[in-house]
Amino acid sequence: MPLQQSQTLILKSFKLGESDKIVVFFTRKFGKLRGVARGARLLKNPFGGGLEPFTYVNLIFFEKRPQELVQIDSCDIIRSYYTFQREIVTASLLAYLADLVDGFSQERDPNENLFRLLLAGLKGVESQIKPLIIARYFEIWLLKLNGLFPSLRSCSRCGRRFARNASVSVLPGGGFLCPTCSHRLPQKGESLSPRAIRTISSILRKNLLDFKNGKEMVDSEKEIGLLTWRLILFHLGKEPPSLVFFRQLFRQE
Repeated sequence: MPLQQSQTLILKSFKLGESDKIVVFFTRKFGKLRGVARGARLLKNPFGGGLEPFTYVNLIFFEKRPQELVQIDSCDIIRSYYTFQREIVTASLLAYLADLVDGFSQERDPNENLFRLLLAGLKGVESQIKPLIIARYFEIWLLKLNGLFPSLRSCSRCGRRFARNASVSVLPGGGFLCPTCSHRLPQKGESLSPRAIRTISSILRKNLLDFKNGKEMVDSEKEIGLLTWRLILFHLGKEPPSLVFFRQLFRQE
């Protein structure tokens, strides 16, 4: 039963019996894992607030193959973001980010870039960046890191480079089409404006904190949100409940 240790972000937890929890967490070294925390629901428990959602901790756990669930031994808090969840919009945003990471990551598949993206999202919350901006930035990069965001440079069908400042057509399952390939479709799809393309290109070049004033994304956020919603729905095969609630808060259609 090897002992493991890693920097970890707690994603979510579930009740197990009278006193225990099942915890879903994302580690820097090992990727996403699920583990049992014995006694975590007791009033006086050995973990304190270290297993609350979106707490950044140094986690120690045991693995016993072939069991899927690890045994959580202890944790030391590096930074707690739990208090930011007192506000309903922020709480719904963080629940949505947790569902995205859970849905798009495989267990025991280390991903340093995804771990850093999670930390960037939390620092964005801490820096009071608007939740919709954090969501759009996180969605674009999550899809990009998973190889699911289409190229903005050339047509997914013919490979022809897009003309500068031109709109492109969007395929339901991902992929951008030039006007020629778009006209060959039996049914016209949605388009992505040059303004939205420029904003997405900026997202892929810059840090989240660069969008703190919100001005660069204000005119294209809804358009980008519709694109990422469709891509997420296509690849997950369902809409995360947390996204339904998050969209309702902003009355997004």
